Amino acid sequence: MRELISEQGNMPDRIPYVVHGSFRKHLGEISSAITTLNATEQAVAIAPVHDCTVVGEENGFVLFEGEQGMEPRQVELPFVQKMLSLKALGGFSLWVNPGGYIGKSTAYEYGIAQERGVPTFFTEKPDDVPFDVEPASVKSPEQIAELIQQSRDTFLEPTESDDPITEAWKQLPFPVASIAVGGIVQYRKRLLLIEDGRWKDNQLTIPGTTVRARETRTSALRRAVDKKFGIDVSAIAPLKTSFMIDGSGFSKPVSNLVFDDRLIEASNERVHAQDGLNHHWVSLEETKALLDAGQVEPNATMLLRDHLKMAA
Repeated sequence: MRELISEQGNMPDRIPYVVHGSFRKHLGEISSAITTLNATEQAVAIAPVHDCTVVGEENGFVLFEGEQGMEPRQVELPFVQKMLSLKALGGFSLWVNPGGYIGKSTAYEYGIAQERGVPTFFTEKPDDVPFDVEPASVKSPEQIAELIQQSRDTFLEPTESDDPITEAWKQLPFPVASIAVGGIVQYRKRLLLIEDGRWKDNQLTIPGTTVRARETRTSALRRAVDKKFGIDVSAIAPLKTSFMIDGSGFSKPVSNLVFDDRLIEASNERVHAQDGLNHHWVSLEETKALLDAGQVEPNATMLLRDHLKMAA
């Protein structure tokens, strides 16, 4: 996952997705789905990434170019690694399942997607497994392509359901995804720094929040900006995606926490922060002095130093 994020740089130009299904039974449908979604130029398949030309088969697993001689575990490993990156990269998983067929390995992959909080779609309602799938997540590749083109930033937002069984499944205690959104808030060359009690020695940091289960990065950012800090925003731009620095002093037990940071232009200096969140508007010169004095936590320090260089 580290390699994937570094290759993407800042926010990816296209929405990454992984396609699941029986490559032995439904290769034609899978290949067609990839062609349809990639043709939007708003999404890109990161698994499979080849042209779906079969070169062999091993224990029921279809092998593509470069996979000759591999056992199923070797084939599945990079596939799962790409899955694990999807939440951090703002992507989704698509199950191409004609006739409702899921199968053993792809049912296992769906369990991983649930645990990681990855948004999911199915081309048909699953018929051979008993897990719950929201009706709104059953869509053809053409319907998904249309949604992406119409509302790229919001099409992965969770939907409400009036089905009590679906709602009961939503309440299962799957862990939250290990990703945080937020970033540098500025107004007229003054930056917003906060104290939220989550960093060693109560160091200052920048506004943000961890993404909750069944929550997209966009909805989490809206929650942080609107509800957590009450900031009036005039513009938001992608800034940087990075891993949390090891040993940086975050108080909560998380693994592989990814920061998706934005540059957030405030309309004014009014901040209505929730209780326990102290805030300070500081000039660029004051920001540099705080960084040099070690009063800002390491992850925010790295981001702010980059910003100060660009602003110089």
